[in-house]
Amino acid sequence: MSSKLDILVVGDDAGSKLKKARELGTVQILTEQEFLELMG
Repeated sequence: MSSKLDILVVGDDAGSKLKKARELGTVQILTEQEFLELMG
């Protein structure tokens, strides 16, 4: 996990990666469902 990451897709048990993404504050966080909807 780094500031180079733009989007993180998280499942039910995202754990430390979700926490780190929130700490960075620059990563867009999507649920699996939101990601699937974007992909159409």
